[in-house]
Amino acid sequence: MTQPPAIPPRPPAEPQASDDYVVDVSALDLAKQELQRFKGGLGKAALGFLVLVPTLLAAVYLWANWDPLGNLSELPVALVNEDQPTQAGGQSVAGGTAIEEKLTSAPLLGWQKASGEEARQGLQDGDFYAVLTIPKDFSARLGSPAGDTPQRASVALQLDDANNYMVGVAARTLGVELQDQIDAAAQAAYADAAFAGYDVLTKGFGVAADEAKTLAGNAKATSAAAGELSASLGKLEGGARDLKVSTGNLSKDIGGLATGLDDSAKAVEAAGEQLKTVVANATAPTATTPAGTTPTATTPGDAAVAAAVADLKEAASKAGNDVDELQQDAKRSAGDAATHRDSARTANDDGEAVAKQASSVAEEAGALSDSLEVSTGELPGSDPEGREQLASVLVHPVGITITNANPAGTYGRGMAPLFLSIGLWTFALIVFLLMRPVSPDDLESDASSLTLALGAWLPAALVGTAGAVVLLFSGVVIGLSPDSPGGVLVLLLLGIWAFTAIVQALRLLFGPAGLAAALFLLVIQVAASGGVYPVELSPGVLRALSPVVPFTWLVDAFRVAISGGVSSNVGVAAAGLLVLAVIGLGVSSLVIANRRGDRLDDAALEQPS
Repeated sequence: MTQPPAIPPRPPAEPQASDDYVVDVSALDLAKQELQRFKGGLGKAALGFLVLVPTLLAAVYLWANWDPLGNLSELPVALVNEDQPTQAGGQSVAGGTAIEEKLTSAPLLGWQKASGEEARQGLQDGDFYAVLTIPKDFSARLGSPAGDTPQRASVALQLDDANNYMVGVAARTLGVELQDQIDAAAQAAYADAAFAGYDVLTKGFGVAADEAKTLAGNAKATSAAAGELSASLGKLEGGARDLKVSTGNLSKDIGGLATGLDDSAKAVEAAGEQLKTVVANATAPTATTPAGTTPTATTPGDAAVAAAVADLKEAASKAGNDVDELQQDAKRSAGDAATHRDSARTANDDGEAVAKQASSVAEEAGALSDSLEVSTGELPGSDPEGREQLASVLVHPVGITITNANPAGTYGRGMAPLFLSIGLWTFALIVFLLMRPVSPDDLESDASSLTLALGAWLPAALVGTAGAVVLLFSGVVIGLSPDSPGGVLVLLLLGIWAFTAIVQALRLLFGPAGLAAALFLLVIQVAASGGVYPVELSPGVLRALSPVVPFTWLVDAFRVAISGGVSSNVGVAAAGLLVLAVIGLGVSSLVIANRRGDRLDDAALEQPS
């Protein structure tokens, strides 16, 4: 490779009149001299390229990958439907057709219908990035909940990382959304199969509710009749009570009558004896019967009286016996009346109990009827929307609500903090391929080492400042829309200034090898900053380095300025970058000071081939 022509050295300084003479040169003068080296069309093109470096590395990459998931509908994916519709629970189940219609009506991917052989060959040749196959028994399994052996239906998604690994990553990332689409398509068929018996159950509940209403009405009528019966039995109990009292009084009266008859019988007997005496005296002979003789015969009147008395006595005795029997009958009637009274009382109590039980049955039957009516209304029945909603709840009983305090929105906006940082560091690396970390001729000047370091750093910083402005403008054009554009600009400037100071120091320390060291630091910082994945997912060494690498501070600060977040991250990054810039310029000054007496090795200062 042809070496670029060396910059001619300055002409020797004129002899000075005094050893105390000092050449007065500033850092701005030195910066102006460095920029004047880029003359002509090629030199100006080189400066223009440097200004565009951050945009080429950050903005163009972000533009190309701004929202890759938003274009998945252009990704060719084969859809193979081998499903055979079936019958389940009296319903037709065609789950494969439902899924096919759902996926193609609102395509998440670029679905293309194909046969099994076409899909297999297309995946092998790279014409398809994935193949979704709906098997033959999909509907049969989907309708299995209506039978005795429920089975889970499934589909197969085939990938081939030989075509593109990111397709597999995207498929896994979108797995939940794809699963939701398939579930939504299958829910209607699943609901028809799983809840086909709900029609019969709904009708049965309706009949049961009607029967419960009828039972409630009958129970109310029974309760009313039992109440009336209880009232009648209450009256019967009162009548039986009065009958017992009356029969008791009758028994007492008959007892008195029997006593009177006994007295009458005794009086009749006494009267008969007196009557005999009277009759005997009335019929005595006129001549006195000789003393000591006995009459040999009675008179006819005596016999008649005796017979009448005997008849009267017998009649009185018979009447007494009849009265005794009547008294016994009265006592038995009184006992029967008491028994009837007790029976009537028991019947009355039973009637009241029956009335209460019938009333309770009526209330419970009414409540059952109301409950059945409510349950009937809550059953899915024949409402397709109700069935599908129930199937959705059963399939996904738990929903997840996701909130994001500071959403990035798109892939590009989320990745912008890392790629902005990469663009800034890469600019610092490239700028010192074209610019010198210090001019060898300036080492002979009387300017301080710090002035020389600043004079060599300023051109890079000024070109980087222009590049930062262009980068921010480009980001806004592609849709970055930062929450704080001013904050993003400040971070871009601080990053450019700090990174150019660090790379300048590495270039002075190690010569061209310093650029290799800068490239190594770029790789380490990308890996340890957590710009793509959380740093907790990285190996232990990178987790340990993460807090101290500049990219970590800058990425966190860019996230806040673009999407919002903890504002203190911006302050930490700003302070850290300023400290790095000071350290870089300080190291450069020390290196320049140590080598000024001996001149820097030209090989370390010349542009690398």
